[in-house]
Amino acid sequence: MDNSIYKVCEVCGQKKHISEFSKSYPRRCKACVAEHTKMVRERAKHGKRMYYNQAKKGKQRKFKENFPK
Repeated sequence: MDNSIYKVCEVCGQKKHISEFSKSYPRRCKACVAEHTKMVRERAKHGKRMYYNQAKKGKQRKFKENFPK
């Protein structure tokens, strides 16, 4: 008889061995945690770029208004 412990991931719903589960998120498998982390980091990276580009454009506009040719 196999004494292995299996759990069901709350995200993907697959039954996996306990060694395939995250220690930080005990109800999520490592694959789902990795996918979620990647998505969050991509969103954060794009958000920072968008904010930087908008701030840069605002500074250029103010400079042109204050120092016309």
